[in-house]
Amino acid sequence: MKPQPVGVRGAPASCRVRCTDRLISPIGNVYVADSPNCVVNKIDRAGLISIVAGTGTCGYTTGTSSVATTAQIGQVTGIVRRANGDLFI
Repeated sequence: MKPQPVGVRGAPASCRVRCTDRLISPIGNVYVADSPNCVVNKIDRAGLISIVAGTGTCGYTTGTSSVATTAQIGQVTGIVRRANGDLFI
């Protein structure tokens, strides 16, 4: 059974994340590509986990104006952060 993606926010004990790539921001947030669950999670410095991209349903949303948390994404193989904080997945 495929684990459910992380909810809006949660503690690590209640979440299952499968890391396929990660990125640490200058302020200490960790962004984790979770390809099996089709999401990108953020783990903040307090240890809380939230979805920053993807819905948990694998697929593709076309265009560039979609909100990241309502967009379906496929298997994420990498995460890159621009100096202004934008994430590219």
